[in-house]
Amino acid sequence: MKPNIIGILLQHTVPWGCVGLLAAGLWFIFGTSIVNMFKEVQRYRQLEKTVSATKKKSQGIIFNHIYKVLTATLSKEISDLGTYTFIIGSISLFIFSFLTALKLFSFIISLGIAIIIATSPYVLLRLKLRSVQIEGSYDANVLVPSITNEYKQHYFNMINAVENCAVREDIGSYSRKNLFRLSLALKAYYSEEDLDKAIERFVFAYNTEWAILLGLNIKMAIHKGIAVSSGL
Repeated sequence: MKPNIIGILLQHTVPWGCVGLLAAGLWFIFGTSIVNMFKEVQRYRQLEKTVSATKKKSQGIIFNHIYKVLTATLSKEISDLGTYTFIIGSISLFIFSFLTALKLFSFIISLGIAIIIATSPYVLLRLKLRSVQIEGSYDANVLVPSITNEYKQHYFNMINAVENCAVREDIGSYSRKNLFRLSLALKAYYSEEDLDKAIERFVFAYNTEWAILLGLNIKMAIHKGIAVSSGL
């Protein structure tokens, strides 16, 4: 009788123990990314309040986050269609993995396996992004003074300053790529929302305090026409 009771207890305890270990492992892997995502949203909201921005978001937080991760990590330009393709591909990978694993394992274990497989592309992107962010953060000592000098030389024209910095050889390749994208966006923007998107993408590529401050000064110089040489 006692072995049966022990067997029943193990039958109910082991799956939930596996779920607990799986949840702890997922939080260990994705916890920092989730916290940083919410911190990022809070930072940009504070940035918008500081400059009295009234941005209207046409997509959700998840879409905007994935879009910025792809843009900052990959060397080519990413469209909205490319972002939707990544999201749909991850969902399809989850469904396929779950249905396949369900034939071999229980529901809970299959769910865990599917989550791990479906999120693996995002995890790899985050790892690569973190690597390039750390490398790019060292460009601050060159990037900020270069923009300041170009800004003064071009009679406080921030768009021209960014454009000229994008072709400077003394700036790292990662920063040149981000400046080039920012320059194209600044030349083509039609609304404050377009300007906000361009600056947010640039700031996200570094995810540092100096990048947030630089983005704030760029927006104030372009949108408000305020001389920000002292703030740089």
